[in-house]
Amino acid sequence: MQQAEAIYRQVLQLEPNNADALHLLGMIAYRAGKNETAIELIEKAIAVNQAFPIYHNNAGTVYHTLNKLDKAIACYHRALSLKPNDHVAYTNLGCALKEQGKLEEAVACHQRALSLKPDFYEAHANLGCALKEQGKLEEAIACHQRALSLKPGDHKAHINMGNALQEQDKLEEAIACYQRALFLNPDFYLAHTNLGNVLQKQGKLEEAVACHQRALSLKPGDHMVHTNLGNALLEQGKLEEAVACYRRALSLNPGDHKALTNMGGALWDQGKIEEAVACHQRALSLKPDFYLTHTNLGVALQGQGKIAEALACYQRALSLKPDFYLAHFNLSIIYLLKGNLKEGWEKYKYRLLKQDIVKSFNLNYPDFSQPYWDGSEIKGKTILLCSEQGFGDTIQFIRYVPMVLKKCDKIIVACQEELIPLIQLINGIQQVVAQGKQLPDFDFHCPLLNLPSVFNTTLETVPATIPYIANDPQKVLKWHERLQSDSAKLKIGLCWAGSPTHKNDRNRSIPLNMFSMLGEMESISFYSLQKGKGAEQANNTPDGMDIVDYTNDLNDFSETAALIENLDLIISVDTSIAHLAGALGKPVWTLLPFMPDWRWLLDRTDTPWYPTMRLFRQSSIGDWSKVMISIKDALAHSEI
Repeated sequence: MQQAEAIYRQVLQLEPNNADALHLLGMIAYRAGKNETAIELIEKAIAVNQAFPIYHNNAGTVYHTLNKLDKAIACYHRALSLKPNDHVAYTNLGCALKEQGKLEEAVACHQRALSLKPDFYEAHANLGCALKEQGKLEEAIACHQRALSLKPGDHKAHINMGNALQEQDKLEEAIACYQRALFLNPDFYLAHTNLGNVLQKQGKLEEAVACHQRALSLKPGDHMVHTNLGNALLEQGKLEEAVACYRRALSLNPGDHKALTNMGGALWDQGKIEEAVACHQRALSLKPDFYLTHTNLGVALQGQGKIAEALACYQRALSLKPDFYLAHFNLSIIYLLKGNLKEGWEKYKYRLLKQDIVKSFNLNYPDFSQPYWDGSEIKGKTILLCSEQGFGDTIQFIRYVPMVLKKCDKIIVACQEELIPLIQLINGIQQVVAQGKQLPDFDFHCPLLNLPSVFNTTLETVPATIPYIANDPQKVLKWHERLQSDSAKLKIGLCWAGSPTHKNDRNRSIPLNMFSMLGEMESISFYSLQKGKGAEQANNTPDGMDIVDYTNDLNDFSETAALIENLDLIISVDTSIAHLAGALGKPVWTLLPFMPDWRWLLDRTDTPWYPTMRLFRQSSIGDWSKVMISIKDALAHSEI
């Protein structure tokens, strides 16, 4: 290469306007990664002689590499005007159009290239990639199979096939393709990072990160690999590291809209909502028709309480990609928040359709061979009702058991092991099994959170006969005897933190010291109901606030329920304790963040789900002080 470059430079010393020498020097610079120098030399060649289509085609290739797609497309068109049957120019044009999101035009270009040269490997491969973007996965795979038949030893063909299979969720087959590509070319960075993406889908995050890091060691200047590593780190909860990866990707390619919107997601998870919104808006300025960014922007705007704007974002995403499950699911949250339960329940079913939603919400729902129950009468049959989310969700929706029992003869419940002693006290349930354990025979199954849809629940028809969860009389008596020496006017149970794995825990959980002003009130005894992370705070209570802590004796929810039965009031953040108190029919005050979970609706101080519950809402993001002032004032006026 160096010898050739020296020869061409000697030619230019003799003939400064030698178009071929300028063009060839430009291509040498391009292959060396010196794209600005390359395009300068090739444009000089074109200025000398505009009649050579290959000059225009190669200029398009360099502009394409520089992400100057409009200029690249113009070059390809000029090449085709000079050589209308140039199959290479057609497929190059198709690639540029694909990157602009003009998929139909891209497909047409690749098909035209193949009509000119049916065995043109690159056109088959590129057509397959364009068809994949259109969601035509079977057609895409057929193209990649044809490409592989032409070049079975080309590692890129195996990568393209793996990408299409990944879209079909055929993850093991995709992994095999990437491993085959790495066998053919162990140092090809793209195979490593794509393999990392599949491993991430499988939840193998450490292995995924290792793959992306290997890819970066091979191609440190590739913005996409930094973005992929950021995605894996984001899923690991390593938010600062993820943001650093996205910033590096953007320093390499400021036009990387995916890095921008993904960084917005990481900033959102850090609670930096305004910065998240700005990232998504910047990403949309670069690519206005990217459905995922509209969805991500909707999530951020929703966090700001801008419900109408969030709704518009989700609807725009669906106008661009009507089958995008995440936008459908996010719409369900908006509908449910607004009290439009019929549409909300229907779209809420999207939560079970895709693994990334399942992982995001920590869903635990098996893939059963038996049919879903649709609400029809199944007398003589057995139905399995399954927990899928948190303790609170199970407690809230187990209320539907009496309604289900009218439709079938036998109910089995699969739920969290900690809830079994509580759930098995409910009339009408024949058997309760811990999640993940071997199940008895059953005929139909239904997720608990599908039951509101099955029974067409509206705000007016919420089944709210309380208590719908029974207490163990012996345990209630035991706790009565333990507490009978407490002569306080009010015995209040406190719960200040939910599960740290909950997606919105940073907004709903608070430190115990936030309750400190309640300690100033007289004739109140406080009892800790806090289990798990945060429970240790009861050992270091705020000044003037004594908390009785029996939580070491609360081995399951039936023990907690029995203690709650002996208290006068429960004050809790939005977690399972609030649901348990509500299901038992006890007075419960629930603290809600500025943007609450869907079940609490908007702006209400009550809830149709629990008649004895009162809601205390933040008036601005992160401000719990006013909530505590309202609670103290309500206690002072005995508003239980």
